[in-house]
Amino acid sequence: MAPTSDKFGSGVAGLAPLAPNRQCYPCQLGVSESVSFVVTDHAADEEVQQESFFGIGVPLEQGQPVNIAGGKWTTSRNMTEDCVNQAARLAGLTPRPNGTKSLNIHGHCSGGSQLEHLSVYGSAAPSIRKIIDSEPAMGDQLHPALPYCGAEIAWAVGRESARSIEDVLARRTRALFLNAKAAAQMTPRVAQIVANELGRDKQWQDHQLVAFRALAQNYRVNESAHAGKFGPLRTTE
Repeated sequence: MAPTSDKFGSGVAGLAPLAPNRQCYPCQLGVSESVSFVVTDHAADEEVQQESFFGIGVPLEQGQPVNIAGGKWTTSRNMTEDCVNQAARLAGLTPRPNGTKSLNIHGHCSGGSQLEHLSVYGSAAPSIRKIIDSEPAMGDQLHPALPYCGAEIAWAVGRESARSIEDVLARRTRALFLNAKAAAQMTPRVAQIVANELGRDKQWQDHQLVAFRALAQNYRVNESAHAGKFGPLRTTE
Protein backbone atom coordinates (compact mmCIF):
# COMPACT_ATOMS: atom_id res chain seq x y z
CA MET A 1 0.00 0.00 0.00
CA ALA A 2 1.41 3.38 -1.00
CA PRO A 3 2.16 5.68 1.96
CA THR A 4 0.21 8.93 2.29
CA SER A 5 1.68 12.35 3.07
CA ASP A 6 0.69 12.17 6.75
CA LYS A 7 3.21 9.31 7.18
CA PHE A 8 6.14 11.58 6.37
CA GLY A 9 7.61 13.87 9.04
CA SER A 10 9.69 15.97 6.65
CA GLY A 11 10.72 16.07 3.03
CA VAL A 12 14.30 16.96 2.08
CA ALA A 13 16.04 17.26 -1.29
CA GLY A 14 19.49 18.49 -2.21
CA LEU A 15 22.64 18.09 -4.25
CA ALA A 16 25.64 15.92 -3.37
CA PRO A 17 29.20 16.24 -4.74
CA LEU A 18 29.88 12.80 -6.24
CA ALA A 19 33.14 11.54 -7.71
CA PRO A 20 32.92 9.82 -11.12
CA ASN A 21 34.15 6.34 -11.89
CA ARG A 22 37.83 6.44 -12.90
CA GLN A 23 37.14 4.74 -16.22
CA CYS A 24 34.12 6.81 -17.14
CA TYR A 25 33.48 10.55 -16.85
CA PRO A 26 30.11 12.37 -16.64
CA CYS A 27 30.48 13.89 -20.10
CA GLN A 28 30.40 10.37 -21.55
CA LEU A 29 27.31 9.26 -19.64
CA GLY A 30 23.57 9.57 -19.83
CA VAL A 31 21.83 10.45 -16.56
CA SER A 32 20.38 6.97 -16.05
CA GLU A 33 23.79 5.35 -16.56
CA SER A 34 25.72 7.56 -14.16
CA VAL A 35 23.96 6.91 -10.85
CA SER A 36 24.87 3.36 -9.87
CA PHE A 37 28.60 3.74 -9.50
CA VAL A 38 29.08 7.31 -8.25
CA VAL A 39 26.85 7.16 -5.20
CA THR A 40 29.11 7.61 -2.17
CA ASP A 41 32.61 6.66 -3.25
CA HIS A 42 35.42 9.17 -2.99
CA ALA A 43 38.73 9.83 -4.72
CA ALA A 44 41.84 11.50 -3.34
CA ASP A 45 44.67 11.07 -5.80
CA GLU A 46 46.53 12.87 -8.54
CA GLU A 47 44.23 11.29 -11.13
CA VAL A 48 41.44 13.63 -10.01
CA GLN A 49 43.72 16.62 -10.55
CA GLN A 50 45.65 15.47 -13.62
CA GLU A 51 42.69 14.29 -15.67
CA SER A 52 39.89 16.20 -13.94
CA PHE A 53 36.26 15.10 -14.16
CA PHE A 54 36.17 15.81 -17.89
CA GLY A 55 39.49 14.29 -18.92
CA ILE A 56 41.34 17.62 -19.30
CA GLY A 57 44.96 17.44 -18.19
CA VAL A 58 45.87 19.43 -15.06
CA PRO A 59 49.54 18.99 -14.04
CA LEU A 60 50.21 18.28 -10.36
CA GLU A 61 52.85 20.79 -9.24
CA GLN A 62 54.85 20.75 -6.04
CA GLY A 63 52.94 22.46 -3.25
CA GLN A 64 49.60 22.09 -4.99
CA PRO A 65 46.86 20.93 -2.57
CA VAL A 66 45.46 17.42 -2.82
CA ASN A 67 41.73 17.48 -3.54
CA ILE A 68 39.23 14.95 -2.27
CA ALA A 69 35.93 14.54 -4.10
CA GLY A 70 32.75 12.65 -3.25
CA GLY A 71 32.22 10.64 -0.08
CA LYS A 72 29.82 11.30 2.79
CA TRP A 73 29.84 12.30 6.47
CA THR A 74 29.73 8.73 7.74
CA THR A 75 32.98 7.90 5.93
CA SER A 76 34.78 11.15 6.76
CA ARG A 77 37.50 9.48 8.84
CA ASN A 78 38.29 7.05 6.02
CA MET A 79 38.28 9.93 3.53
CA THR A 80 40.71 11.90 5.70
CA GLU A 81 43.04 8.93 6.02
CA ASP A 82 43.12 8.44 2.24
CA CYS A 83 43.77 12.14 1.67
CA VAL A 84 46.60 12.34 4.21
CA ASN A 85 48.18 9.13 2.91
CA GLN A 86 48.05 10.45 -0.64
CA ALA A 87 49.60 13.78 0.38
CA ALA A 88 52.38 11.94 2.24
CA ARG A 89 53.07 9.74 -0.78
CA LEU A 90 53.24 12.69 -3.17
CA ALA A 91 55.57 14.51 -0.74
CA GLY A 92 57.85 11.48 -0.54
CA LEU A 93 57.36 10.98 3.19
CA THR A 94 57.99 7.64 4.88
CA PRO A 95 54.70 5.71 5.28
CA ARG A 96 53.58 5.01 8.83
CA PRO A 97 50.52 3.41 10.45
CA ASN A 98 47.35 5.42 10.94
CA GLY A 99 47.31 6.79 14.49
CA THR A 100 43.65 7.85 14.66
CA LYS A 101 41.81 4.63 13.78
CA SER A 102 41.02 3.87 17.43
CA LEU A 103 41.26 7.42 18.76
CA ASN A 104 38.22 8.48 20.79
CA ILE A 105 36.58 11.63 19.45
CA HIS A 106 35.26 14.53 21.52
CA GLY A 107 32.38 13.49 23.75
CA HIS A 108 33.40 9.86 24.09
CA CYS A 109 32.19 8.15 27.24
CA SER A 110 31.56 4.61 28.40
CA GLY A 111 28.17 3.40 29.58
CA GLY A 112 26.26 5.51 27.09
CA SER A 113 23.23 3.21 27.21
CA GLN A 114 22.53 4.36 30.77
CA LEU A 115 22.06 7.93 29.54
CA GLU A 116 19.02 6.98 27.42
CA HIS A 117 18.05 9.74 24.98
CA LEU A 118 20.88 12.01 26.17
CA SER A 119 23.47 9.42 25.17
CA VAL A 120 23.94 11.33 21.89
CA TYR A 121 25.69 14.04 23.95
CA GLY A 122 28.30 11.61 25.23
CA SER A 123 30.40 13.05 28.04
CA ALA A 124 28.26 16.23 28.06
CA ALA A 125 25.10 14.30 29.05
CA PRO A 126 25.70 14.60 32.84
CA SER A 127 25.89 18.39 32.48
CA ILE A 128 22.51 18.43 30.72
CA ARG A 129 21.16 16.21 33.49
CA LYS A 130 22.25 18.87 35.99
CA ILE A 131 20.12 21.45 34.17
CA ILE A 132 17.12 19.14 34.58
CA ASP A 133 17.95 18.43 38.23
CA SER A 134 18.05 22.15 39.00
CA GLU A 135 14.84 22.87 37.04
CA PRO A 136 12.73 19.70 36.51
CA ALA A 137 10.43 21.39 33.98
CA MET A 138 13.41 21.60 31.61
CA GLY A 139 13.29 17.83 31.35
CA ASP A 140 9.78 17.86 29.88
CA GLN A 141 9.47 16.63 26.29
CA LEU A 142 8.82 19.58 24.00
CA HIS A 143 6.59 17.60 21.62
CA PRO A 144 5.19 14.04 21.78
CA ALA A 145 6.55 13.27 18.30
CA LEU A 146 10.13 14.28 19.08
CA PRO A 147 12.50 13.28 21.90
CA TYR A 148 13.92 16.71 22.74
CA CYS A 149 13.54 18.52 26.07
CA GLY A 150 14.07 22.09 27.24
CA ALA A 151 17.47 21.38 28.80
CA GLU A 152 18.82 20.48 25.37
CA ILE A 153 17.70 23.85 24.03
CA ALA A 154 19.40 25.68 26.89
CA TRP A 155 22.55 23.60 26.36
CA ALA A 156 22.56 24.36 22.62
CA VAL A 157 22.48 28.10 23.33
CA GLY A 158 24.80 28.15 26.34
CA ARG A 159 27.43 25.67 25.19
CA GLU A 160 26.97 25.10 21.44
CA SER A 161 26.64 28.73 20.30
CA ALA A 162 23.08 28.46 18.95
CA ARG A 163 21.63 31.94 18.34
CA SER A 164 18.19 31.30 16.85
CA ILE A 165 15.32 28.82 16.74
CA GLU A 166 16.65 27.60 13.39
CA ASP A 167 20.07 27.02 14.92
CA VAL A 168 18.53 24.90 17.66
CA LEU A 169 15.96 22.91 15.69
CA ALA A 170 17.92 22.40 12.46
CA ARG A 171 21.61 22.53 13.41
CA ARG A 172 21.94 21.42 17.05
CA THR A 173 19.05 18.97 17.09
CA ARG A 174 17.52 17.37 14.00
CA ALA A 175 13.94 18.31 14.82
CA LEU A 176 13.22 20.14 11.56
CA PHE A 177 14.39 17.23 9.43
CA LEU A 178 12.67 14.56 11.50
CA ASN A 179 9.25 16.18 11.78
CA ALA A 180 8.73 19.68 10.39
CA LYS A 181 5.18 20.01 11.68
CA ALA A 182 6.13 19.01 15.23
CA ALA A 183 9.17 21.30 15.12
CA ALA A 184 6.97 24.25 14.16
CA GLN A 185 4.46 23.43 16.89
CA MET A 186 7.07 23.43 19.66
CA THR A 187 8.61 26.77 18.67
CA PRO A 188 6.81 28.93 21.32
CA ARG A 189 8.53 27.08 24.17
CA VAL A 190 11.81 26.88 22.26
CA ALA A 191 11.72 30.64 21.55
CA GLN A 192 11.06 31.27 25.23
CA ILE A 193 14.09 29.24 26.33
CA VAL A 194 16.40 30.69 23.68
CA ALA A 195 15.28 34.24 24.51
CA ASN A 196 15.83 33.62 28.21
CA GLU A 197 19.36 32.35 27.58
CA LEU A 198 20.24 35.24 25.25
CA GLY A 199 18.36 38.00 27.06
CA ARG A 200 16.03 38.72 24.14
CA ASP A 201 12.62 40.37 24.33
CA LYS A 202 9.12 39.35 23.22
CA GLN A 203 9.45 41.13 19.88
CA TRP A 204 12.52 39.04 19.10
CA GLN A 205 10.63 35.88 20.00
CA ASP A 206 7.72 36.79 17.72
CA HIS A 207 10.08 37.47 14.82
CA GLN A 208 11.80 34.13 15.39
CA LEU A 209 8.49 32.28 15.45
CA VAL A 210 7.38 33.73 12.13
CA ALA A 211 10.74 33.08 10.47
CA PHE A 212 11.04 29.47 11.62
CA ARG A 213 7.45 28.53 10.81
CA ALA A 214 7.94 29.86 7.27
CA LEU A 215 11.10 27.78 6.99
CA ALA A 216 9.42 24.66 8.37
CA GLN A 217 6.64 24.95 5.80
CA ASN A 218 9.22 24.22 3.10
CA TYR A 219 9.89 20.84 4.69
CA ARG A 220 6.26 19.77 4.98
CA VAL A 221 5.20 16.95 2.67
CA ASN A 222 2.04 17.99 0.84
CA GLU A 223 0.71 15.21 -1.36
CA SER A 224 -1.95 17.32 -3.05
CA ALA A 225 0.56 20.01 -4.01
CA HIS A 226 3.00 17.58 -5.63
CA ALA A 227 0.86 14.74 -6.94
CA GLY A 228 0.24 16.34 -10.31
CA LYS A 229 3.89 17.19 -10.83
CA PHE A 230 5.67 14.14 -9.49
CA GLY A 231 2.93 11.48 -9.39
CA PRO A 232 1.72 9.74 -6.22
CA LEU A 233 4.02 9.22 -3.25
CA ARG A 234 5.59 5.80 -3.38
CA THR A 235 8.38 3.77 -1.83
CA THR A 236 11.20 1.95 -3.60
CA GLU A 237 11.53 -1.77 -2.97
